[in-house]
This record gives sequence, structure tokens and C-alpha cells, in this order.
Amino acid sequence: SDFSLVTSSNPAHPGEVVLIYGTGLGAVLPAVASGNAAPADTLATATGSVSVLINGIDAGTPLFAGLAPGFVGLYQLNVRIPAAISSSGDLSVVVTASGVQSKTVTIPVAVP
Repeated sequence: SDFSLVTSSNPAHPGEVVLIYGTGLGAVLPAVASGNAAPADTLATATGSVSVLINGIDAGTPLFAGLAPGFVGLYQLNVRIPAAISSSGDLSVVVTASGVQSKTVTIPVAVP
């Protein structure tokens, strides 16, 4: 929530919003021409469905899914770590965009 890097010494916590960056979420509105940076004044939001599983638990619809402002071709997901997370450690994260599932990555999470 303070935009600090999530690491094993600074893990995310249930209820906290984290930013996940990636590629390949598809079309956005408003459209951004290929090779141009995403605007900061009008967010370019992904038009397809996007969902996130953290440790197999649905994180719900991302608070934001679209192009990261100021970057070319980089997508940003703002995701709340589910309150139902009950275990600490490096937890799996899988993003599904328009029915296509990402490879699994991990995020360090600490449960109080």
C-alpha cells in the first residue's frame, strides 16, 4: 500500500493491495497506438476479462487492469491479497486474461 517492493523481508499481507506487472493482457480502452507510452491522464483499461488466483484463492476482479501509465506495452494489475489467505510464505500467483492462463509466479505473503 506504500508502493514499496514486496520481498521476503517485506512481504505482502492479506487485505493489502499489490501491483503486478506483466505483458499480454490484450486490447485496452482508450486504445493506445503501438509503440506509444500509455497515458497517465486517462488510464488505458484492459477490455477482456482478467482474474487472479493467489495460492488458489480468487483475488476477485483487479481494482485496475490495463497499461501501466508512462510505459510502452507494460500492463499493471492492482490486486488485493485475499483476506482468506491463511498461510505465510512464497504463494503462487496465476493471472487469467481473456481465458488464457499465465505461468505461475510467487509472491511472499505473511499472515499475522
